[in-house]
Amino acid sequence: MTESAFDLFWHLISGALTLNPEVYNQINSLPQGTEAALTIVLIAGLSEAIGQCVVLFINKVKKLRFFLSLGISAIIFLFSFWFWAISLWLVSQFIFNINLELLAVIRTLGLSYAPQMLGFLIGLPYFGIPISVLLTLWSLLAEIKGIQEITQLSIWGAFACNILGWIVHQVSQRTIGRPITAFGQWLLNLAAGTELVTDRQQLEEIVMAGNQSTSFQITTDLLPQETNKPQKQKIKSLFKYIVIGFIAFSIVILLSPASGNFFSIWYTAFNDTVKLTIDLISIGLIALLCSIIFTPLESLTWWAGWYEAPTLRYSGSLVAEVPDRQDASVYVLYLDGINQGTYQYLPIVENFLDSLADATPSDVAIIKGIMPYSATNRPLTTDRPLAFLWNILDSIAQRNPDNPIAGIINLRNVAAVAVAADPRYGLIQNQGLAQVLFDSLLYFGYPLGSKKPIALIGYSGGGQMSMGAVSFLKQATGAPIEVISLAGVISGNTGAMEVERLYHLVGEKDGVEKLGPIMFPGRWPIVFLSNWNCAKRRDKISFISLGPVAHNAEAGPMGSERLPDGRTYLQQTLDIISGILTKNWGATGLNPDDFRTFSNYELYKEAIFNHPNYYPLIGNREQGTGNREQRIDGGLGSLPIQEGEDFDETQLSRQEIYQDFDRENLTGNRQQEIEENLER
Repeated sequence: MTESAFDLFWHLISGALTLNPEVYNQINSLPQGTEAALTIVLIAGLSEAIGQCVVLFINKVKKLRFFLSLGISAIIFLFSFWFWAISLWLVSQFIFNINLELLAVIRTLGLSYAPQMLGFLIGLPYFGIPISVLLTLWSLLAEIKGIQEITQLSIWGAFACNILGWIVHQVSQRTIGRPITAFGQWLLNLAAGTELVTDRQQLEEIVMAGNQSTSFQITTDLLPQETNKPQKQKIKSLFKYIVIGFIAFSIVILLSPASGNFFSIWYTAFNDTVKLTIDLISIGLIALLCSIIFTPLESLTWWAGWYEAPTLRYSGSLVAEVPDRQDASVYVLYLDGINQGTYQYLPIVENFLDSLADATPSDVAIIKGIMPYSATNRPLTTDRPLAFLWNILDSIAQRNPDNPIAGIINLRNVAAVAVAADPRYGLIQNQGLAQVLFDSLLYFGYPLGSKKPIALIGYSGGGQMSMGAVSFLKQATGAPIEVISLAGVISGNTGAMEVERLYHLVGEKDGVEKLGPIMFPGRWPIVFLSNWNCAKRRDKISFISLGPVAHNAEAGPMGSERLPDGRTYLQQTLDIISGILTKNWGATGLNPDDFRTFSNYELYKEAIFNHPNYYPLIGNREQGTGNREQRIDGGLGSLPIQEGEDFDETQLSRQEIYQDFDRENLTGNRQQEIEENLER
């Protein structure tokens, strides 16, 4: 029986991904080659729509319409592919004089779309944008390889054919294809139930305008403890369980003996007990991995209103009670590092916060218990489909933070940090966190409109989360906000220009913090117009070295190891942070001039040309005796003013014009002429 293209479907895709030229001849010779190629294009269109679904979320498309819009987008993508294939076929026929069947071009071009089947990876936080570029280049190489194989052109000839085909495609879309493009957009708007905004700048304006249903509303029903999960939330989690079940089913298929792969052979060598254990571990790990990948969905669904507008179920707690909550000198919010899974902290962090409360005056309100890696302040262990797994991991992390299994929580929160740094998701994630901080401030008595200072202390990944929330929190409160980054990993593209000042505390042995200047282009010195570099030039960022301090544990800034001067690392950190909060620079042991905020007048005076001595008088002044005249050698002269009864000294306006000696003859000296005119 003859094999069809669908029988060798994955073989063809694998060959296209590896740029194997033989698969293009195969798909053109196998039965159902056209159908297989169009299937690849349809899958690629759906995958790309999933990767770019943030557009639908920002436009607040409802759930059912959301999935309908994804399907319509895939169909429109398929029709666009037809235009692209016809354009390429026309170029090959009339410019390169190559007699090709249109279906051959469709089959070849469709198979070259195999890399775009990975388009869903575009949705990954932070790394999705470079992945998008990589997939585009990958698909272009596959197209060139395929065209070269069926046309026998050189590599440059195939490249030129693709470029000319792309030009024809773009021109046709903007001319004869405009009605079809408009119809496709109308169909997509119909499926979404709203007129979709797709322009990047307009999308950013929508997000910056705020989530009108939830943004910065003063809520009075904040509960100190979490409530039970409502029945509606259980129903809304059903889809997530279906996804997890599908993934588990895929794992079973992968390990099935019928699949005949390496994993299944290895798997069948164990007895039933070991197999069951492997099944449970595999399903759990895959489910956790999917939970990490789906991290952006929490903030996106919050923005789109897929569940009821949340009130702050847990507002945090004060590290130490203040005498008058509405009259605190400064309000401090602590955002913990990436190992946080619940509202509780590791013992070393609790000790740091208690010691900080002891080191600061009683009117400094320090708030803890915020979950910065959730746009709705939800811990990993509550109100989530995999809450029971996160509970197990968090209990392991609490007992032994160095356990590698506890690192899964770190990975999940690293994904949240990447979401906050991503230009597509960051505005939504950061606005959600700012809403949480805003509600928490109000709960603990912050007088709205007072513009009392606010300080955010961000440890590790909390540094990025703090910087991300600054602009929205400042917009809501109008207060000056300072950020104290304690070994913070910061992208530099959010909050740098809005923060009053960023104090960046980092140890010399901190290898984690050093990833920030490497991974985030906004912190590269060559990108001199980035927010980070502009803020550095304006002295908004103060770098403070902690000496031989690492990133975490006892060797970190909260640790008990000692400096050469005898202080523990923790004591040094407390001295610096308490001094910053109270503006007691002597307690920090640092130079206070390094942290002064200069006024605009002081900055104005820094320019040498704004000083009077920059313009010295030339020559010698001679005081006149009979009239009010000053003679300046080398100048244009001066205007003599005769004394008389009508002379009003209060209205005297003096203007002296100076000229260099060597240019005096160019302008002349009109002193005599002026005197004669006055006499007349």
